[in-house]
Amino acid sequence: MPLALPLSPIFWTLFRYALIAGLAAAAARRADPVPRDQRVEDVLDTLEEGVAMRRDEDTTRLAAKVGRTLRLGPGGPGLRMEFAGLGRLKLHRL
Repeated sequence: MPLALPLSPIFWTLFRYALIAGLAAAAARRADPVPRDQRVEDVLDTLEEGVAMRRDEDTTRLAAKVGRTLRLGPGGPGLRMEFAGLGRLKLHRL
C-alpha cells in the first residue's frame, strides 16, 4: 500500500500563489492592449483625495481617490500607491 506524501502547508500556500501568478500572467499576455487617453490620466491626477458624489436631475457621478505610502523602515525605500476612479450612473424612465 503506497504511503501518503506529507507536504507542508507552506508548500500548498506557495503553490496557490504561483498558480494565481501564472494565471494572471497568461491572462495579461492574451489581453488586448488598452489605449491610454492622456485627458483621462490628467483628470485622474487632479482628483482630490477622498470620495465625492454629485447628483443632477438624471445622473449621479462619483469620484474617488485614495493614496497610501509604504516604506521599508523609517528611512528606507518607499512606494506611493494611488487608486483613483470615476463613475457615472444614468437612469432613464421608459
